[in-house]
Amino acid sequence: MKRTRQVVVTMALFALVQVSVSAQKGAGPASQLVITATSYDANNETLTITGANFGSAPTVTFELQPLTLVTATPQLIVAVLPPSYANGTHLLSVSRGPSVWENSGFVVTIGANGEPGPAGPMGPKGPSGLPGATGATGPAGSAGATGATGPAGPAGATGAAGAGGPMGPMGPQGPGGPAGSTGAVGAPGITWRGDWDSARVYSVNDSVASNGTSYLAINANTNSQPPSADWNVVAQSGAAGAPGPAGAQGSTGSQGPAGDAGATGATGSQGPAGPQGATGSQGPQGAPGVQGPQGLQGPQGPMGPQGPAGPAGAAGAGANIVAATSAAAPTITTGCTNDPGATVTVSATAGHTVEINGTTWVKVNHTTGTRDMGFILIGTSAGDCNGAGSPYWAPFSVPAGAPTDLVDITVPVHAVFTAGITGSITYYLNGFMSLGPDPLDRFWFANLAAHVY
Repeated sequence: MKRTRQVVVTMALFALVQVSVSAQKGAGPASQLVITATSYDANNETLTITGANFGSAPTVTFELQPLTLVTATPQLIVAVLPPSYANGTHLLSVSRGPSVWENSGFVVTIGANGEPGPAGPMGPKGPSGLPGATGATGPAGSAGATGATGPAGPAGATGAAGAGGPMGPMGPQGPGGPAGSTGAVGAPGITWRGDWDSARVYSVNDSVASNGTSYLAINANTNSQPPSADWNVVAQSGAAGAPGPAGAQGSTGSQGPAGDAGATGATGSQGPAGPQGATGSQGPQGAPGVQGPQGLQGPQGPMGPQGPAGPAGAAGAGANIVAATSAAAPTITTGCTNDPGATVTVSATAGHTVEINGTTWVKVNHTTGTRDMGFILIGTSAGDCNGAGSPYWAPFSVPAGAPTDLVDITVPVHAVFTAGITGSITYYLNGFMSLGPDPLDRFWFANLAAHVY
């Protein structure tokens, strides 16, 4: 069963330094690339990044490794992030160009929230802001009643001006003010669900891809293929660009200088001449002889004995097709659960492909307020819940907001294996609940078909 990992996101230190430098030099341009938040979906292995000014084709790196983008808009990026990174903090960068305004970074922490660190020291007081504009003069008040004139007092003697006293030391810093009230809860983020599936139940803010375009669910729906009234476009697939012009042919390089001639070797000494033999006289050439007649063809010889039989050839792949059905209805638990009647046995040759397709009917006992989720797959044993790997796992779910009910879900399954042996191989229909398990969650009916290539 897949693990769910919580993601905590904080601003990267180098991004804070960049903002500080920008404050000293003046405000940056309106096109400053900004990352405001991220969220990681461990089930779908996707990292969602929100912010502003990402551009149309940003580059995203995680621990300096480039990520594959599922979708990208100026305010939203969805990238594939495999679960191979350990819990801890990791550096995330987004770039649309070489300038400082076209780059930003985050520190992403994968794992549970830690205890809050101690409060840092208070920073220095910032410069005073510019004085505000003078307000309009208010209306003159009405004149008050004239009071009675008092008696004049005697004039006092003018005292001598006192000397100015020294300035006193700065008083200690006052205690910090009380913490402000908690801000309002932000809007829910987008949940990436991969390619659109007619059998999946989608909730509001689920995001899918269909025919090269990504969509956001604005209504809960099932089997409502986008584009439709239940979906809004997030990123439209663009048309292919025209091919660029061919580059000019480069000039031919100049010929290099000839190499130096090697030194001439020393001449060897000449050997002594042998004695010349005597020349014999040539005899006369004889006359050609007369050609004889062609002989008669001989009789055909007897047939030879039959040779030994050659070795047997390798077994062919065949076209083995088998099918099976089941109505055993076992409870699906959080452990690996087998539907005992849903098995297919094929006769295969090692190295050949075995493809299995089927459908299972699942009953889920749903309680409103609790999300139910599980996976169906084809395994090589009754306890194998890895099978051909997670790309072939078939998910099913019921959203938390659905009413309390016993929900029927049809789940298509598909897997491709390479036969490891020559002979009979059996495959099994297995599954498990990852969220909201209940004793009434069951396999109901199932059918499988296997084809050996």
